[in-house]
Amino acid sequence: METKLNPGINHIEFWVSDIGRSMLFYSSFLSLIGWKKISDVSFSCCGMVIYFVEMKGIKKVRSLGMRHMCFQATEKEQVDMVHEVLL
Repeated sequence: METKLNPGINHIEFWVSDIGRSMLFYSSFLSLIGWKKISDVSFSCCGMVIYFVEMKGIKKVRSLGMRHMCFQATEKEQVDMVHEVLL
């Protein structure tokens, strides 16, 4: 069976210093807004996944944004067009 792809965000990855503490924090409210815990380190909603990766020993610095975000294209032609624009 072929899976129909939808445009949007496929997944987001956050680096955290303490996975246990972070999962407790995010579990406390994500389920209230429709997210389901799908593993010890991730949640899913509407085809999108949030992953948490424990990164010990990384110096905390003031920075902006998340670590990683993956956009979902629905056709190869879209990927090719984005590639050309980004070049």
